[in-house]
Amino acid sequence: NPSSRVLFTLQRDLVLFLLIQATGLRVSSILALNIESFSPNLSIQAMGDFGQLRTTAKGSKGSGPKVISHIIDSPRIPPILEWYISEIRPRFLKPNNPNENALFLSELGTRLSYATVWARLQDRLSDADLQGLKLCNHSFRHAKASDSTIKFGIETARQQLNHARASTTQAYVSVPDDYVSQQINNSI
Repeated sequence: NPSSRVLFTLQRDLVLFLLIQATGLRVSSILALNIESFSPNLSIQAMGDFGQLRTTAKGSKGSGPKVISHIIDSPRIPPILEWYISEIRPRFLKPNNPNENALFLSELGTRLSYATVWARLQDRLSDADLQGLKLCNHSFRHAKASDSTIKFGIETARQQLNHARASTTQAYVSVPDDYVSQQINNSI
């Protein structure tokens, strides 16, 4: 049944995990997003209204949360967010709380919790028979660190992940052997 609640929950989860993977932000930063957290990036107008976002992030050395801006670098994200905000998210709004502005809502119409995201990821891994890989929400940050380092270099990856030091970002990076071989071949 295409209008079933299960389908909408799976669609919400798809967008949630795509956004976590595409940005490399911590789950707490993604869950802090509101529908008005996005804005155009005047330097990359092709991204439309979803060129960048503002959210809270973990500070360094116990400084507490801080507000950060993050440039969205994947052109597949803006149309997905437009679709999600207009078609899927409204199905989670409740009559007793119609003005809730959290981007990701629970089935109760309130801001999604970290525990729910953890459980949903474990469910999706189980559905795909991947539970033995011991992946977690933070695995998306490691994947983004590797992807951004390969595409843009370590400094851009450091800034995207909001790390104070490049050495922290380097600890997240795992470069595939075939990429290393290709780089060496290109150099020779």
